[in-house]
Amino acid sequence: MEIINDRVVSWFSCGVPSAVASSLAVQKYGERVQVVRADTGSEHPDNERFMVDVEDWLGVKVKIIKSGEYCNIDEVFDQLRFLRGPYGARCTLEMKKKPRFSFECIDDLHIFGYTADKRDEKRASNFLARNPELKLEFPLLEQRYNRKQCERIIEDAGIKIPKMYRLGFNNNNCIG
Repeated sequence: MEIINDRVVSWFSCGVPSAVASSLAVQKYGERVQVVRADTGSEHPDNERFMVDVEDWLGVKVKIIKSGEYCNIDEVFDQLRFLRGPYGARCTLEMKKKPRFSFECIDDLHIFGYTADKRDEKRASNFLARNPELKLEFPLLEQRYNRKQCERIIEDAGIKIPKMYRLGFNNNNCIG
């Protein structure tokens, strides 16, 4: 008898789009959804406030996963003497992807917050091509939500946009 996992994992980066994608996942799949954040140890302190606000909005506690090898991106750079190359940032591999690989199950349904903006459409297409073994949904792309619409949804929910966005950054990633 084959056991099928019915777990839905919504990957939350403390970014506005991933918060909205998580909301859509919870609306669609209910209690099956686990909202998961890979903590890089190198993000703006306001991300903790944003995460708690999103937890309250969703009615779901965010599960935090971390690298077992590195505490933050500085450690990645100090040990590997490499930060970014043509295939992306090494800290993303070490601090986000490897913890995801350890956490995920082969039959999870993965929710990612790629928006209907050109750059994200390309990122989603590349992600699909590199991960054909995963079951994936991109609810923001499916519903044609762009980044500005996601910001409006968060603001309408009474949640203050994360500080990195308010400082003018396009993403709420690690502090450089």
